[in-house]
Amino acid sequence: MRNKVLIVDDDKDVVEMVVSLLDVYGTREEDILIGSNTDEGLELISEHLKKISHVLCDYNMPGATGGELCKMIKEKQSDIFVILHTGDHSIKLENLCHVDHILRKPYGYDEFERVLKMANP
Repeated sequence: MRNKVLIVDDDKDVVEMVVSLLDVYGTREEDILIGSNTDEGLELISEHLKKISHVLCDYNMPGATGGELCKMIKEKQSDIFVILHTGDHSIKLENLCHVDHILRKPYGYDEFERVLKMANP
């Protein structure tokens, strides 16, 4: 069963906020995987590929961009719901074919919940 959420972000404060939002949403702590860069994200994807339902990925990280990571994830498992979150409002969804949704920072619980519900109709 796919029930794990992968967060890939190099900002610990953002990771803590997302974990808190997932907790409010009802995601159990043991179902949250956290990578702080592209390499860690790919390693976690490889280890838990069949268990991950959602990926929440930052755009600006050391190494590859979040957009590049999203592409690598979708190439491995096309039905994982990939959310890119970024403070860069110039990034457009139509330019990122491997991203299902963009969350614009800062965002709150209501917007976060709406996006997660899109993935779980």
